[in-house]
Amino acid sequence: LSIVSGLDVGEQFIIPGSLSGSLLSNNFDLTYIAGQLTFKKDTITITAENKTRQFGDPNPELTVTYSGFAPGEDLETSGITGAPVLSTSATPTSTTGTYPITVSAGNLASSNYAFKFVNGLLTVTNNPCLIVRPPFTNFGSTPNPQSPTSLWVNVAIKISGQLKTHGRYLTYTGGSITLKDITATDPITNTPITTKDIPNGKVMADSNVKTAAQIYTQYNGISKSWITHVPLRFSSTSDIFISGAIINSSNGFVKKKNNANSSTIVQGIFYSDTVYSDQWTYALATYRPYFDYTAIAGTAGTGKVVSINGTYRAGTPLSSAGTPINSLVNGGSGGGGNNYTGSTSSFDNFTACPTPGGFPVTSRSGNSLLTQNETKNQPLENSVQIIPNPASDFINLSFVPAETGNSKIVLYTIDGRKVFETDNGIVEAGLKYMKKIDVSKLNNGIYLVQLWSADKVTSKKIIISQ
Repeated sequence: LSIVSGLDVGEQFIIPGSLSGSLLSNNFDLTYIAGQLTFKKDTITITAENKTRQFGDPNPELTVTYSGFAPGEDLETSGITGAPVLSTSATPTSTTGTYPITVSAGNLASSNYAFKFVNGLLTVTNNPCLIVRPPFTNFGSTPNPQSPTSLWVNVAIKISGQLKTHGRYLTYTGGSITLKDITATDPITNTPITTKDIPNGKVMADSNVKTAAQIYTQYNGISKSWITHVPLRFSSTSDIFISGAIINSSNGFVKKKNNANSSTIVQGIFYSDTVYSDQWTYALATYRPYFDYTAIAGTAGTGKVVSINGTYRAGTPLSSAGTPINSLVNGGSGGGGNNYTGSTSSFDNFTACPTPGGFPVTSRSGNSLLTQNETKNQPLENSVQIIPNPASDFINLSFVPAETGNSKIVLYTIDGRKVFETDNGIVEAGLKYMKKIDVSKLNNGIYLVQLWSADKVTSKKIIISQ
């Protein structure tokens, strides 16, 4: 027998070959009839790979694996065209937990293979860089009768010369505000408002901005993020706007039963590509009727939100005429009048976590506060390690400097208080150094360890658990 019509998926004919001399009969006439063989598509399993990220970080790239190819084939040689579609409901501010990663056919196509899809999981873990502010109880209801109202949440920071060169930045991400014992209704979903995201924000040193009067803020409607441009090495006691959120309610914002415990809670994460410790705050103002982000987005080189305290407070939303939006009403942390941002909550300290990959800074020296032991060995890989972590009594910090120069180790609490500093003196490039540091007197919590070496600084997070 021979198969003459092919090996492709589908129906193929089986036709007898030459049988002369092998199948003969003097008593019967032999008739040969072609048979039929059906080739079915084999199945390729497409599996969404599991992913993990910290709270506040963007979702990682979603990827898949393929399995089930015929022997000798792979994705490139299989004839499969197109790509699957992957998605997840998780956003940067989704709470810790697991979220499905769904995979579907998209525009996949193949003449020889069928597709089976297996979903994956995205795990969101705690982010030790997350800062949650204490409840802010200074909240007033909007006036009766209740009607559509915008709550303007404006976040501000202090700046003290940390951004020394063009492009240096401080970012605010993973931000949200929670309303506690406050009645408000989302006009889109017609559901109670509890927690809303605050857009990402950035303050960036810009060599084209020379004076405080030239500082400006813009909103990007595509990335849904704010950026404030400041001069290099800018330092001021004034507030600097970093982010703002517009939260609309169809029936105003009202404290439940005039509850004195009604409050708002704001959280977020600060990252920087340089060492940045300072203070931050936020305020709340209410406006009727609604306004939206397009009304205050600004244009190239100009903004429609006040960036720094001056004639108006940082965070004041401006009209097209360059004056404050005139629909301010009582409510939030403001009493109307000219309080266009609302009154600020307390200024809390913070230390920005390093942008992944580290950042160059200028080295400084310091004094040793805790006991330490030091050994110097042969060159190892250029790395920083801290063990144990979590720690209770001590930590061993080892590092291999890439360059020769002064070195020190500094520990900060997550809210920016320096609790330890030790001067390592001059360290040589390529040699491994080890420090044993007593942490037994530190309170339980998350700490930021900064290793300064020559013109580099590396930051690590540790947990103290006595």
